[in-house]
Amino acid sequence: MKKTIIYKIIKKIIIFFLKIIKNIVYIFEKIILLLINKKKDNISPVFIVWAPRSWSTYLYQEITNKLDLYYFSNYLSYFYKSPIIWTIILKIFGIKIKHNSFSSDYWNTKWLFSPSECGSFWYRWMPKNRDYVVEKDLNLKQKKEIYKTFYLLNKITQKEIIFKNLNCWQRIQALVKIFPNMKIIHIIRNKDDNFKSIYKWRLNFEKIYWINKNKWWWIRPKNFKKYSNLSIKKQIEKQITDLNNQIKKDKLFLKKWHYYEIKYEDFVKKPDFFIEDISIKFNLKYKNNEK
Repeated sequence: MKKTIIYKIIKKIIIFFLKIIKNIVYIFEKIILLLINKKKDNISPVFIVWAPRSWSTYLYQEITNKLDLYYFSNYLSYFYKSPIIWTIILKIFGIKIKHNSFSSDYWNTKWLFSPSECGSFWYRWMPKNRDYVVEKDLNLKQKKEIYKTFYLLNKITQKEIIFKNLNCWQRIQALVKIFPNMKIIHIIRNKDDNFKSIYKWRLNFEKIYWINKNKWWWIRPKNFKKYSNLSIKKQIEKQITDLNNQIKKDKLFLKKWHYYEIKYEDFVKKPDFFIEDISIKFNLKYKNNEK
């Protein structure tokens, strides 16, 4: 009993001091971003997009395990307000991020350096009440901060950045103005299978997290408020259809050769083939020149 109480006290003390450290480091990171005055450089971040339950996490894990890209790990997700300084710390101590992890609990991965969606990182600038964002929704300061963060991470690591956050699908029009050379990997799943998986997922979330299954959940299309009173099945149908139609429109804002479409059903059969195809298409190197 005494050991349990002591453990809880120590845990609270550690969490308390970690919060202080995080806040101090965040202040320094803000100062760095203010001092950096960099014109647009030719950085080409890669974004993985599609609807929930399309195996995008598995694709993310395969790509980050094989290709020489810098990604937001669970480590950076914890320090999402100051990824630049915490990346510098990794660099100083010569720590290379590796994960070799191919399992996940929904979108959550297990290990410290396993890839993370890190949604909180984007909410530093993006609105929280909707996912559909265009350029005019961000002010100049926000756009500059996003660009500078990616620019510095690119220069520190000497790697292109890859990010899998499905909400970014609804932000392409804003992001492409910040990163004209950004690249999109669009993973597609059979519509019926995707529907069944999302439906099962929402029912499970009600049981596990006490979230009302009829409440809108996850990626919100442009007109999601119109669908809020529909049945759960109708909501999912609208969600998949609207997101699919949106990507068809938004990919026109990208350079033609900066868009890669892949079917989930094909990818799981031949992951190595498609990883190599992506590396060729986007001119991405393998880790340690393994290929």
